[in-house]
Amino acid sequence: MGNFEAARALVAELADVPIDKSWRMILEGALFEGRIGNKTAARKQFRDLMDKCQSYGPLYFEASRYEEREGDLLESLAICEEGLEHNAKYGPLWFQYLRLYEKLDETSRKSKFDSLQTILNEMFQNVPKELDWKIYIEAAQTYDRMGELDQAICFLSNSIQNCPDNIKWKIWLIAARIEFRLGEYERAREIIERCCYEVPSKQMSMAVLEYAKHFELRGQSQRARQIMQHTKRIAKAEWKTHFESVLLEIRSGCFAQAEDLVHQSLSVHFATGRLWATLI
Repeated sequence: MGNFEAARALVAELADVPIDKSWRMILEGALFEGRIGNKTAARKQFRDLMDKCQSYGPLYFEASRYEEREGDLLESLAICEEGLEHNAKYGPLWFQYLRLYEKLDETSRKSKFDSLQTILNEMFQNVPKELDWKIYIEAAQTYDRMGELDQAICFLSNSIQNCPDNIKWKIWLIAARIEFRLGEYERAREIIERCCYEVPSKQMSMAVLEYAKHFELRGQSQRARQIMQHTKRIAKAEWKTHFESVLLEIRSGCFAQAEDLVHQSLSVHFATGRLWATLI
């Protein structure tokens, strides 16, 4: 509601409350100061909390993410490393550490890290074993974005053997994209079909849309259209299926058909801003 002083007054009332009972609310106060642009107050509150609650991993995680949003990657990394010294088993901090490695430029990366594999080894040693599959996925996506596709495929193979069954469809989705970029089009098609077979019904539209994009990228626009139409039938309540169908026509240069599709889609999803923006 814009009443910042009232928000600060609420946080100030926690001064006499034991820190183990109030840290979450004080953390929200630091995040609030950050959201309104009061960087000095936000950083001071984060630092006070980290000094008093060194065993609370979420504090370091949020403080690191704040510095990342502010564009200070080195400070974000320093906070992350400080947090890991006191909370070596806290998984989210390790995943934040991995993301920061990827974001840093080559010079900073070489001065701060031995190698990506060193980070992954430490993650496997410290993160709970039941999250090994997630480390494999994150590592695969990191290698993928860095252009090291063979390494990415290797980590995805390990991930598929360790992850819960309800997650496997996501891994097939990533693997299909990588195989496509490697030029293994038929293998990519087989993998995306397996993804469509294993995906839970609630996420079915995402997998089938990816299937349609596969054929679009191979120049088979008509087949992509047929799959899009099928997707709209099986997921009538999902606006993204209509939106992607419109984008397919735009990318194909069929603007009249795209406009007709937008009008049809808005008759079903009249409150969807992306569709209105596309029409404009």
